[in-house]
Amino acid sequence: MRVGFSSILFLSIILALGWFCPLPEKTEVPTSFSFYDRNGSLLYKEAGFETTSETAPEFLKSALIALEDKNFKTHAGVDLMALARAMKQNLLSGETVSGASTITMQLARLKFLEMERRDWWYKLRQTFWALKLEQKLSKAEILEQYLNRVNLGHNVQGFHAAAEHYFSKQLDQLSVAELATLLAIVQNPSQFNPISNPDLALTRRNLMLRRLYEADLIETPDYTYWVTQPIKLQPNVDNFIVAPHFVFWVKRQLADIRFPAKEINIYTTLDKTLYQDSLNILQETLKREQQTKKMHNGAIVVLDDQNDIRVLVGSPDFFEATIDGAVNLATSPRQTGSVLKPFLYALALQKGWSPAQALNDQKTIFPEGYLPRNFNIEEENGLVRFREALANSYNIAAVDLLNRIGVDPFYAFLQSLGFGLQQEAETLGLSLVLGSAQTSLLSLTQGYSIFTHQGELKPLNFIQSVETATGTVIYEPEKEPIKKVISTDTAEWVQQVLSDNQARWKNFSRGNSLELAFPSGAKTGTSQEFRDNWVLGFSPRYTVGVWVGNADGTPMVSSSGMQGAGPIWQKVMQRLHRHKPPLAFSYKGTRSLKTLCRRPGQTDCSEKVTAFLTPLDLDLLSQPEPLVEPGFSIVYPAENDVFAAGSDLLLQVRGSESEVDYYRHNGVISQGPIFENLTLGDHVFEAVNLDGNSAIVHIQVEEL
Repeated sequence: MRVGFSSILFLSIILALGWFCPLPEKTEVPTSFSFYDRNGSLLYKEAGFETTSETAPEFLKSALIALEDKNFKTHAGVDLMALARAMKQNLLSGETVSGASTITMQLARLKFLEMERRDWWYKLRQTFWALKLEQKLSKAEILEQYLNRVNLGHNVQGFHAAAEHYFSKQLDQLSVAELATLLAIVQNPSQFNPISNPDLALTRRNLMLRRLYEADLIETPDYTYWVTQPIKLQPNVDNFIVAPHFVFWVKRQLADIRFPAKEINIYTTLDKTLYQDSLNILQETLKREQQTKKMHNGAIVVLDDQNDIRVLVGSPDFFEATIDGAVNLATSPRQTGSVLKPFLYALALQKGWSPAQALNDQKTIFPEGYLPRNFNIEEENGLVRFREALANSYNIAAVDLLNRIGVDPFYAFLQSLGFGLQQEAETLGLSLVLGSAQTSLLSLTQGYSIFTHQGELKPLNFIQSVETATGTVIYEPEKEPIKKVISTDTAEWVQQVLSDNQARWKNFSRGNSLELAFPSGAKTGTSQEFRDNWVLGFSPRYTVGVWVGNADGTPMVSSSGMQGAGPIWQKVMQRLHRHKPPLAFSYKGTRSLKTLCRRPGQTDCSEKVTAFLTPLDLDLLSQPEPLVEPGFSIVYPAENDVFAAGSDLLLQVRGSESEVDYYRHNGVISQGPIFENLTLGDHVFEAVNLDGNSAIVHIQVEEL
């Protein structure tokens, strides 16, 4: 009651004051943004799009009222019930969680108020002018003015201008779904903009369609059809735009900054010439491969030695709807394939492991029944050292290492690099290192830069300065701190392995697409069913990432990272170094190249390999090998595990000779590893292999 009475008294005072005051008119010209590359070459000029005075379709008017202000036709500019409810919610929460703005109040903000903090004083003035508008204008005039003034993103004011800007159509020519797309922008023009954020825009558009359906403004057939359709943009720009994905991504990074001038010049780190050359390489390759490999989309990121973004290609054609060209695939999360493996080996070295130690690359059933295979599913390599395992991208060895280190520490390390993985660690499990996680090409490229920066994670730079038309600098990005995420020795070990072409020849052909005429290193990745192809790599001057695939996740045809992304990466690297003398990798740590037996524990040393070792590693080599080939054992369940009564159990074994002859459960022979409906008490399980070796584990079954 107290809240309701206070609201009525508050509004009565405002109404009395507003009755005698004239309406001020705020003339607002949309801000004009010009984007330039690092050399001052124009990328895009975004002039303000503004509607003057046109009549909107009746459907749009009804839809806007249904979505934004159901009581528009009956309130006097302020919805008392909604306002009282919002004030109560805000008081209880201690912060602003509800605004209760009507269409009239939103128009008052657009016409009479500047962009500023929306505190109680702002709300007071907004309410004041809303009541005054209702005195002077009819409902029809208020609605028309709002439709012609509302901010719809990208400097677009009004629905008529938005129809032309996003779809190159007149407003009355838009489909139901296209109108819903524009209505979705109203609540948050930067978040739900179909150019800047197509995925969120699609989700929001479908929500608008559902609400229009629930309001009986569209029929069932229309609703069921349009929610299945993509957003098909046909942007109408005044002049040619270079690097649209990069430009609109930069614009979004600046969305929260309020600029004091109406003409803004944004000087970026992009190199227009390198961008256009990289785009041409991507387009030509996809055109050649799209029929045989069913590969239609791709992205490229190039960072220089300061992590300035020199190139960011988000797709081969921003304006091609059939490939979802507006989706920025340089910043969209995709399944990583094997490109996370170098970070696992780096973490192992950070934790004190020696690269001379052994990993098991042979068929093994890991905890939870996980059974990884190498890319060639018949391939097993026995005990191998770190260098061979990483260079040849052995899957089983990588899972063996992750199983020893733990999923949680590896997951935390990846997150510390800024990868923003889309799933939780427990969901990803041991498959994390083989590509079940999702992150973006831009994040991965920044992550790979640590291997040529002596373990330092440098922040991404994409803006040099923001200036007014007269040259006054009004914004410069803050210098973010550089983080030392791994040691110099660790970074240089990964760099040295990935740049050694011969080290990968066991699993990859000579003269492959990762080999260049100057020092460089790279790692490929291929996700399940060939949905994503990656190459991430570097030279002393640049870090380059390439992704190819299809934006909608459609699988390619038998295309690995080496075959799909590899040729693009190779050509981009060649273009970057075309007029630059080659630089050698510099090593500042304590590692040096040594020769040792390929397999740990060998006595005859019939096969020799190179290793990049520290003095401590050499000390360890003088001692007996710390790891031996794993014996026959039960890996699941663990000794003394506790299970609930009625549980089922799959017994899992591992070891070089892990073919099981038979099992025993409490002394009773069983031919299979599955034991169902466990009863209360102690249980003993035994597995016996063909050589007669036995492994035993004890568990308890309790009422849980």
